[in-house]
Amino acid sequence: MYYFVCLMLSKQKVFRLLALTLFLFAGQRSEGQNIPDTVLKPVYKTLDSVEISTGGNPGYLKTVSYSGTKTPTPVMDIPQTISTVTRQLMDEKMDFSLKESITALANVNNYSGYDEYSIRGFLAENPRSINGLRGYNALYTSILLLNIESIDVLKGPAAVLYGNTDPGGTVNLVTKKPLSVPSGEVALFGGSWDHFRVQGDFTGPVNESKTILYRFNAGYDQTRGFVDPFYSKAFQAAPSFSFSPDKNLQINLDFSLSRVNTILNRGQPGLESGNNLYATPISLSVTQPGDYLKQQDLYSLISVAWKINPAMDFHTAYLIYNTGQDVAEHGLDSYIDSDSVNLYFHSWKFNTITQSWTNYFNYKFHLGETEHNAMIGYDYISTDGNISQTHYENPDLFGKGSGIVGTFNLLRPVYNQMPVGSYSVSSNSSGSQDADNYFTQGIYLQDQVRFKKLNLLLGIRREFYRKDTGGVQPDSSTTHENVWLPRIGLEYGIRPGLHVYGVYSRGFDPYELSNSMAVYNAPFKPVNSELLEAGFKAMFLKGKLYGTLSFYQLSIFNVSVYANDPANPDLYVQRGEDQARGIEMELNGNILPNLLVHFAYAYNVAKVKKSEIAAEVGRIKENAPIHSGNVFFRYDFIKGLLKGFSLNGGCSLVGKRNTLDTALELPGYFTVQGGISYEWRPLTLTFLLNNIGNVVYWSGAYNNIYKWPGAERNFLVKMNWDLQLNKTGK
Repeated sequence: MYYFVCLMLSKQKVFRLLALTLFLFAGQRSEGQNIPDTVLKPVYKTLDSVEISTGGNPGYLKTVSYSGTKTPTPVMDIPQTISTVTRQLMDEKMDFSLKESITALANVNNYSGYDEYSIRGFLAENPRSINGLRGYNALYTSILLLNIESIDVLKGPAAVLYGNTDPGGTVNLVTKKPLSVPSGEVALFGGSWDHFRVQGDFTGPVNESKTILYRFNAGYDQTRGFVDPFYSKAFQAAPSFSFSPDKNLQINLDFSLSRVNTILNRGQPGLESGNNLYATPISLSVTQPGDYLKQQDLYSLISVAWKINPAMDFHTAYLIYNTGQDVAEHGLDSYIDSDSVNLYFHSWKFNTITQSWTNYFNYKFHLGETEHNAMIGYDYISTDGNISQTHYENPDLFGKGSGIVGTFNLLRPVYNQMPVGSYSVSSNSSGSQDADNYFTQGIYLQDQVRFKKLNLLLGIRREFYRKDTGGVQPDSSTTHENVWLPRIGLEYGIRPGLHVYGVYSRGFDPYELSNSMAVYNAPFKPVNSELLEAGFKAMFLKGKLYGTLSFYQLSIFNVSVYANDPANPDLYVQRGEDQARGIEMELNGNILPNLLVHFAYAYNVAKVKKSEIAAEVGRIKENAPIHSGNVFFRYDFIKGLLKGFSLNGGCSLVGKRNTLDTALELPGYFTVQGGISYEWRPLTLTFLLNNIGNVVYWSGAYNNIYKWPGAERNFLVKMNWDLQLNKTGK
């Protein structure tokens, strides 16, 4: 079955996939028609203001989510698509960071080599949420996953719940929580390019009454990678605690400290003439020995859930997220000739503090024959930062004011220690300045209404956003935006285990400087978005297999477009509109008791609908493939001579993509991975081979200078040791 699905994906037989999925939705086996509520709604601690599963979500299937409503709601009852990477899927793919894991989801693709993605065809660069609270996105590094239980992506605008968000989708990281049963495991990894990793996960009660629980996750990872002269060393330690003095109150504490020591990977530069992707080796970079990117992230999160009475509860949570980044890098300044370039050298230190605070009341009541779960809430988010940057030059060799420190040949690269100590500060160095600081607050109302087989989701939010880009008074350097953000969704149970739904939602993404020289011909308007989505959700095989089929139209208004005025090269106007239309299909869970499957496919056409530049109208958006898909499976041998062995593997398909350079198109690619594991308790040994066909491909690109190739064929070996701390079985 695995090779059959991969073959279908590689040939892009969309209509066969669609027909197959529709057949599955329409022709469920009779034994799945009467699914008990205990299957659809695994046991969750309903007091928690963040998700804490007590074991109801094994494998690749997650049936209850907070990400779509801020309440523990079965995903079948949420009238919007939520895609999830579970902890087991991360572990079996041996993912260590968000960037390695998130592209397993339908319609989520790499936009570049940085921590930015294309979701439903639109750039997603806003900070990731942690348990529903806004964190910070440092762009050049990716969040580590040691303490993450699941990655949720709420597709489309999620502004009614979270304020300003990316139009394509919102990424929410759900942390692991302490368990009352003692357990622990340690894992060792080794692999290609001197890859080494060690990590551990321990949990259990602190006291005999089990009112205080703990969990501790930690790990270290280092590798050289296939890019010259790349290296990476990363560490994370993440303790968490929960305190439940009685059945009506719960307090959760989460902490995480992570450090990354690596380089800023700007990708594989090409030659000056032409756009031949293969003209330079994929291992090429202009990074020089001694360059570095050092980053530390420290966050603390406290959440409190209080059950006031059987019908009402109150939730509050506060997150403070600190990021410090120290960078020194050589980069491509300009071309000398076709294969030789001038190098710049920049350094900067960047520090930010992000604070997120959320509060809401839930009240459940009946009104006639309808059941209501009403919510009223208030959110506050702020980010303050400072950046100190210095540009250097070598005036004795290249002249004062050149901004050039050396040269580099792309076809005959030599990586020697550069004489950084002899560089002079350039006259155009910018020094220290405040980063783009902002704060936003929102008041929102939500009601989940149930009437027999019909569920109605109503939500409205008033957002008050302010951003300071250097000034302290409300002038051109300060942005104020106050907007209404509605959502209305409808879900109907056609029969047990098969629901149909539709949703309308609005979002906004306010002004964020991406080019300090950009000017506009009129005051900036917020970038607004609208989602229209409909589809089906189904449970098969008595709740062991979950599938979604969604059809959507996502429109983005007030898109900034280049004015194409030669006399004003930095002039931009806001008269654009982009639109994406597509189909998404996902299937997760157990096809057989010993066969786990993750399947994701998307057909997405994201294009420019309106623009001042006529040639752009109708053009497919950059780094937005029309076809993309991902499959992963695990098959366990449960009897006979092979008992204890497991096979796992998968394949990924990404179609051709445009870039920001209209003359450069990235080819599509199809890669396969596979592995084997053997469990001999308490040990499990696993071998995984990635990119088995050694396919040369590019995961994303801005242009021919900044493009990021995917990894060559590589392997990972893992030894996992279950410490069996709960030997009594209690």
